[in-house]
Amino acid sequence: KFENLYSSFNKSNNNLSGIVVDVKENKYIVKIKNRKYKNTKLILYFQTNQNIEYGDLVQFKGEYIKPNESTNYRGYNYKNYLKSLNIYGECYAKKIEVLQKEKINKLFLITNKLHKTLNSKFEKAHFLENEKGILQAIILGNKENLNTRIQDEFASANIAHILAISGMHIYYIIVFIKILTGKLMGKREEKILICIIILIYMAVTKFPYSIVRAGITGIIMILSNFFYRKYDFLESLSISLMCLLINNPFLLQNVGLQLSFMGVIRYCRNISNNKKRNRTIYK
Repeated sequence: KFENLYSSFNKSNNNLSGIVVDVKENKYIVKIKNRKYKNTKLILYFQTNQNIEYGDLVQFKGEYIKPNESTNYRGYNYKNYLKSLNIYGECYAKKIEVLQKEKINKLFLITNKLHKTLNSKFEKAHFLENEKGILQAIILGNKENLNTRIQDEFASANIAHILAISGMHIYYIIVFIKILTGKLMGKREEKILICIIILIYMAVTKFPYSIVRAGITGIIMILSNFFYRKYDFLESLSISLMCLLINNPFLLQNVGLQLSFMGVIRYCRNISNNKKRNRTIYK
């Protein structure tokens, strides 16, 4: 599919339309709506300053650039990296026009507005710049305002994982809801509420694979208790990986995903070995 579309895109004069699904500082991720390239994603660059927002249906004309492969053996492969994001290349637009506003799913629009609202709250808060960046990274996974020096300091202290939203955040959500609800609702209603809030949090943070992994395993753990079934961590981890790879098989080549899953597996293996060692000592 990727190779066929690489050859079918014209190098220049592409008249395309698509929905903006992500907004960065100087680029936009656009999901193409043209029948020939339907559901493909491109990174869109353009010079003119226009009020283009998340969910807008835009029409543009520009030059398509196919992503480069690695020139060195086992070197960085930009092409494979974009494949892991389900992106087919880049386009430098000469002309762009907003056709309609808010053409994306309403649920995604609401969660995106919530994401922007939380970001603006942090910006207006009376914190130091570094503190704002750390809070945005820890709660929303947004590292754009985080100083590289701070990131290096977290890495040298071996606590860089705190800045990446993952299982720790899902655990805090579960604990917070349990404390908040207390005796206000039954245990079964509480479990349903936790699952809904985890799904909303996954959408607000824009579904990074680390939070998808932790979210799916957390939901399976809660539902296994809800339906009085035995919970197996490796099975739930396998289901979360399967869900990610069904959506995009090229994620398997993503180093971040590999480290995320292997780190969790190693951690659980160490816990299992410690439990066996404690049982042996006790006997």
